[in-house]
Amino acid sequence: MSSTTVLNPIYTPGGNDLTAGTVTLTLTAQSAAPGVEASDAMVLTISGQATANAGVDATICEGSTYTMIATATNAASITWSSNGTGTLPDHESKMLSIHQV
Repeated sequence: MSSTTVLNPIYTPGGNDLTAGTVTLTLTAQSAAPGVEASDAMVLTISGQATANAGVDATICEGSTYTMIATATNAASITWSSNGTGTLPDHESKMLSIHQV
């Protein structure tokens, strides 16, 4: 935490937090009266960053198609795009696509 004595610190997850996927953060307030304190906790869930690998570079002959084998992790969805004029048929976000050139 950026500071344990300010009301709104910045929390940076540590290695164990990332591995566990959650961490419990507890705020404790000490009363002006001796011995009286109040506490509340919250669970912070840590989601992994999305990764994408479109596969290896390849060469094909004109008129051929190419089946792309890709991987994505921690992704809610994926989208293919191209800077060419070929087509990328919609395969309902599956990790297998065919590109016509």
